[in-house]
Amino acid sequence: MSRNAGANVFVDGQSSGSVSAGATGNFNHEMGHSLGLVDMYGTYGTMSSLTVMAYSWPLPPADFSAYERVKMGWLEPQIVNQTTYGVELPSANDTLAAVKVPTNRPYEYFLIEYRKKPASGFGSADVDFNGLAVYHVLEGSSMGQDPPILKLEPADGTIAPGQPTDPNDFFSPVNAAMILPRAFYSYFGDGQQVFRLDHVAWDDGGITFDITIVGPQPSSNLLANGSFEAGQAGLPTFWVPQAWTPMPGAFRWPSPVALTGANSAQLDVPIDNDVRWQQTVEPLVAGERYLLCGWLKGEQIKGSGSVGANVSLMGGFDRSEGLLGTFDWTQQCVTFTAKTPSVDVACRLGFYGSTNSGKAWCDDFTLEHVRRAF
Repeated sequence: MSRNAGANVFVDGQSSGSVSAGATGNFNHEMGHSLGLVDMYGTYGTMSSLTVMAYSWPLPPADFSAYERVKMGWLEPQIVNQTTYGVELPSANDTLAAVKVPTNRPYEYFLIEYRKKPASGFGSADVDFNGLAVYHVLEGSSMGQDPPILKLEPADGTIAPGQPTDPNDFFSPVNAAMILPRAFYSYFGDGQQVFRLDHVAWDDGGITFDITIVGPQPSSNLLANGSFEAGQAGLPTFWVPQAWTPMPGAFRWPSPVALTGANSAQLDVPIDNDVRWQQTVEPLVAGERYLLCGWLKGEQIKGSGSVGANVSLMGGFDRSEGLLGTFDWTQQCVTFTAKTPSVDVACRLGFYGSTNSGKAWCDDFTLEHVRRAF
């Protein structure tokens, strides 16, 4: 299954191993992609048979995790952003329920659901697990990057990518290997603690537990003036205008069209070009992971290129997903491994080999060091 120019293409060659084996889970997996779900297997995959998007060969096939159910709009998780005792979850086999613990970054959060092996149906062809599954989510990543988009946080404190589902990975009153209280940490900055999980107990067919929220995490933004609030003489401080073809009128600051605060930086491009607001950031540590995020707003972005508005690094091909057309404020991110002590980051309209026209606004950009998950 693939997606191109907004169209989903699903091809079944009728002679594949999936068809020969009757592996209906593989069909479910590919159909999941056509609904916008991503692969949950890869170099740093820990989900195994917790989702058909990771392991789809068993019969009956695996179910979805809370992450996929939220993405498809089937589940609205309970938000726990303050210390709460006696949080209760029923079995996810019976009820669409989960808990979300946010961080101060919208792209990083935790999901908790109660999973147990069902007697029959989806997910029943698996090892016998029974307890809370805690997922650490980092939107914009993938299972080929460390940290991955979704990591199962193990109850016994130990997990390795590519391993089958282990009953000791679940928080359960019968798991002797479970570590409680268990602290969970952010991937960002110095790895600040986000919350603690404790007092896991059975309750009327479900599980209850306590969540202790730790104080707000300090900012670890490596960008200067990422909010585009400061500046003078028509230029935001620390940001410089750059273009593939010189186009001085394309750069406007301050713009009152802002996500937060009073100002944003605008790119106004009447004919196809590759233009950007650009900042040099240093020092970075070569070999370490970083995440660049920014909020973009667009109006009638089109052109000969298919990229559009994006968040990117200069001198390479690292960029976020591009946005075309007219859209409201949308956060876009890209992760990368630093190769040198400095990097040029950009809020960009266009890309290498992709020229675009239209209007784009940039606001609230961040660049943060990302702690590895493994």
